[in-house]
Amino acid sequence: MTTVKMASTIEDYDYVFPYKKIKIPFRERKERVRWPDNKLIAVKLCIPQEWWGRIYQPKVYHASGAAEAEHVMDVSYLSEGQDYYFDISVWRILDLLDRHGLKGSFMCSGGGAQHRPEVIRAIYEKGHEIAGHSYYQSRGAARMTEAEEIEDIVKTTDILTKVCGERPLGWDCTGVGAHERSFRLLAEHGYTWNGDLRDDDLPYGIVVGDKVLVEIPHRSRTTGDYSWFNHGLMGEMRAQRSDKEAYSFFRDTFDAFYETALREGPQLITLVIHSYTSCTPERVGMVDRALAYMKGCPEVWFPTYIELARYWKENYL
Repeated sequence: MTTVKMASTIEDYDYVFPYKKIKIPFRERKERVRWPDNKLIAVKLCIPQEWWGRIYQPKVYHASGAAEAEHVMDVSYLSEGQDYYFDISVWRILDLLDRHGLKGSFMCSGGGAQHRPEVIRAIYEKGHEIAGHSYYQSRGAARMTEAEEIEDIVKTTDILTKVCGERPLGWDCTGVGAHERSFRLLAEHGYTWNGDLRDDDLPYGIVVGDKVLVEIPHRSRTTGDYSWFNHGLMGEMRAQRSDKEAYSFFRDTFDAFYETALREGPQLITLVIHSYTSCTPERVGMVDRALAYMKGCPEVWFPTYIELARYWKENYL
């Protein structure tokens, strides 16, 4: 793990992203951007399938008074964010996607493929995309040295390839965050797309040497299950929404995207489904109704991340 001394002067705080971005200017998008069959909205299903390991994000433990979160081992917390994922909720989300005839992009930890290969293989055999999501959910690129991050990418890629028989082409860093070098390393290791930045509503290209990595922005403040249910991290209680309240929140959000698409041109929704929190007995019905609502709109395209990346690269890069 690396630590960086905090900036102390105005000059020290200055930062500009080090790679060139190939974007369609905002004012040109209504005329230039088109989804297949002239659909108005693309909905990409981002479905984390995470294996946490022993180290946790510090935020979880602040309320308990722990000075160093990395030194705390809580198997109760782990049982929800790891075991419930692989024993229970993954099967509910797979059944749900089958019923709606949808394919999603599963962001898979290498540790999950190591310890529960039958689960990752079952996801793949259903026709869903398998993307890299670091080896452990709690050990993100922003905390690693370059050598550690290379090892993480290589080991995760290798185990997912071994389990599925096909290598992943997309990578989404854990919630701990990406490092600026991550984009270079992913391009060097043969990845087509990344899904970590939050600076646009549509995909774009990142130029890394002689390669172009397709960036698929992770804009999910209102379009994921944490938002629908007002759910915090595991073990963090808030004034959560009921099934009906969550569905109303989702529907209002989707309708707002549709209205914007009519006014500005095609839009992209990042629909995030953490099955451990939204595919529980009392919540899975809401997710079912949300998918049905979108499927009932003829103006929606449901690409996987790799389908979206290939479409964007072919038409706009």
